Amino acid sequence: MSPARLSHFLSLPLDGPQLARSWNAFKVALDGGASLPDGALRPLGTLHLTLGVMSLGQQDLARAVDVLKGLRPAELLAEVRRARAQSLAAASLESSESASRQGTAAGAPNEAGRLVLSLGGLQAMASPERTRVLYAVPTDSEGLLQPWAERLRQPFIDAGLLAEVNRPLLLHVTVAKSSHLAHRNSKRRGVVMDGRQIIARYANHVWADDLSICRIALCRMGVKKIQGPDGMDAHYEVHDEKTF
Repeated sequence: MSPARLSHFLSLPLDGPQLARSWNAFKVALDGGASLPDGALRPLGTLHLTLGVMSLGQQDLARAVDVLKGLRPAELLAEVRRARAQSLAAASLESSESASRQGTAAGAPNEAGRLVLSLGGLQAMASPERTRVLYAVPTDSEGLLQPWAERLRQPFIDAGLLAEVNRPLLLHVTVAKSSHLAHRNSKRRGVVMDGRQIIARYANHVWADDLSICRIALCRMGVKKIQGPDGMDAHYEVHDEKTF
């Protein structure tokens, strides 16, 4: 029996003027001859961090919405901050006074508790010469993103709503994807990219260094094209979301 078709995913959407400028500059570089297949670049409006994928019927979809509404993202982030500060203080070999100062600094809220991300580089999901996904890597100076993301998705795991939960959570932002592209003169999909040249070019590229996450979204699979202010764009349809 084949697995149920994935219908939704849980995500942290990303946007902002700096990210938009970087994406547009990257698109111009591609138009100027950088080596990626036509159609591989992901639309600006689709950039996000995936927390998990789901296969939901109507009843499970309603349950997923209930779980989403019950999330406490800001409180979970504060808990992760406190745990991080305590871990740093406990591991410190300095004097108790110095350890106390370090713990206080690490646990201090960043602009009312927001998490500030940087997005950099370009990596391949498989071997660079034969890959279908190129992605940028999110980081934060406090080291909170990964544990926070794990806590955000845990209630969905506990409710039995997430699929593929045995895979480690690899937080990434897909910049280019070719698995949906058809081979030339064929209906067979899954074009393979040779990403070595473009990965080398963008290995140290900074896409954005002041990204704030302010919502968690339950989205439907499948990109929808829309008319944006600068031409055609696309996004994922949001079934429900929680802002914070």
